[in-house]
Amino acid sequence: MAGIVWLRPGDCVIDFSFQPPSMSATKAAGYSGIIGYLPWNPDAYETGCLNHSMIQACYDNGLVWGSVWELNADRALGGWAAGVADGNSAGSSHRGLGGAPGSVISCAVDFDANVNTQPAVLDYVAAFTEVVSGYGFAPMAYGSVRVIDRVMAGKLASYGWQAEAWSYGMESSYAHILQRIEGKRLPGTDHCDIYKPVPFTGAEGVGSIMAFSDDVAQQSFTDKVITGLLTAPHPPTGHAPTPA
Repeated sequence: MAGIVWLRPGDCVIDFSFQPPSMSATKAAGYSGIIGYLPWNPDAYETGCLNHSMIQACYDNGLVWGSVWELNADRALGGWAAGVADGNSAGSSHRGLGGAPGSVISCAVDFDANVNTQPAVLDYVAAFTEVVSGYGFAPMAYGSVRVIDRVMAGKLASYGWQAEAWSYGMESSYAHILQRIEGKRLPGTDHCDIYKPVPFTGAEGVGSIMAFSDDVAQQSFTDKVITGLLTAPHPPTGHAPTPA
């Protein structure tokens, strides 16, 4: 049985592109879980993406998993319409893979966004959040310190995943996860430190990080955050919520 597992400060996860490492090697390297790309079809094998066998291997090795949706690095420049489309694709895929209600799904701002691109980027994240929240999952935004500061200050996502890349040595006080440039323990992966509690999907019985019953209050808080995101206005765009 899968459910919410909260990773906490001191835990770390990997993210990867193309070929993932084995989950046994991931566990042996001291990681608590993975963040992987979502496939178009959760029941098919797509190179570099999460699939059912990979997720089962996570469970077998006591690991948790989260997901990220990314079509291309600058997809966020597509603004609101792109965010709605990607939120629906991400929510459907994450659900098809067995993601636990309330578990985290990230959108990606995978470039050095600046003041000129900010309106489109914030529109994209806000739309993604609206739709993913409608699926019952927790929206997270990935990007530079500039992106995470603006997204989280504007309450456009529940969680922030900061990339050291394009952050010029700065760290956002809003960041829940920090993706390091250095410190890679496994080839083809990025090392990510957990700074604040984040809800992943895991199998019951994963040990000290398990939170199926003892974190009811924190899960309730996440549910309230998702509800608030569905009903609150999104500065500075002012767009009305868009259902999935």
